[in-house]
Amino acid sequence: MGILSRPLYAGIPADNHADMVRRRTGATGDRNGAHTHPERVVRGESHHRHLHPDETKGKRWPRVLTYSDIPVIRAAYAEGESQAAIARRYGVTRATINLIMTGKNWAWA
Repeated sequence: MGILSRPLYAGIPADNHADMVRRRTGATGDRNGAHTHPERVVRGESHHRHLHPDETKGKRWPRVLTYSDIPVIRAAYAEGESQAAIARRYGVTRATINLIMTGKNWAWA
């Protein structure tokens, strides 16, 4: 009928989450996306982490930087190399390099 049986109210995210848990309206159990649409879940050999590095050329697959990469990245930037060029070389986004340079990521390295 289109009439809600419960009132809607605005709250902070913590209130909204607590309300979802209390009313059991979250996507848990059989309502979870992995259960309702299992064809959308990437598993096994089709997952990008199972691809050979040559197969990922030109694709934006997640690249994991190592602890030893960070000083090299910072030195390259200090020598005048652009963030975009560094990002291309390491297979990450320019935003990732920017976060490293501003100390928001890898500040401890």
